Amino acid sequence: MILGAFDVIHVLLNITKPKLMELLRIFQNLISLVAPLLVFTATAYYLIRRRNLDSIFLFVGAGIGFIMSCLFTYLPYYAESRAMTSENMITYYTIGGIISLLGTVVFAIGLFMLIDRVIRLSSKEDLSKKHYNM
Repeated sequence: MILGAFDVIHVLLNITKPKLMELLRIFQNLISLVAPLLVFTATAYYLIRRRNLDSIFLFVGAGIGFIMSCLFTYLPYYAESRAMTSENMITYYTIGGIISLLGTVVFAIGLFMLIDRVIRLSSKEDLSKKHYNM
C-alpha cells in the first residue's frame, strides 16, 4: 500500500486531514511573509547604521509594506471568524491597497535617494582617482 505525504503526516501526528490542510495553509502564508520581513530587517539595519533621510524613507516604506503584507495574508481568516460581509471586505482591501500604495511610493523615493547618493559618491571618487593618477 502506497501512502501519500498527507497520509503519513496524518498517521504520525494524529491530525485530521482538514486540520492538516489548515495548518499547511497557515504555514504557506507564514512563508509568504519572509521576503517582506527580510526587506524590513535590512532597512532597519541600514537605518541603525546610517541616519539619513533615505534610510528613514526606506524603513518607513518597508515597515508599511510588511504590515500590509501581514494584513492581506491574515484578513481572510479574520473575516471568516467575524462573518464579515463582502462589502466590509471590499472596504478593508481598498483601504489596505491605498495604504500599501503609499508605503511603496515612500520606499521607492528612499531607494531613488539612495541610488542618487551612491552615484554621486562614486563619481566623486572616480574624479579624485583621475586627478591622483595624472
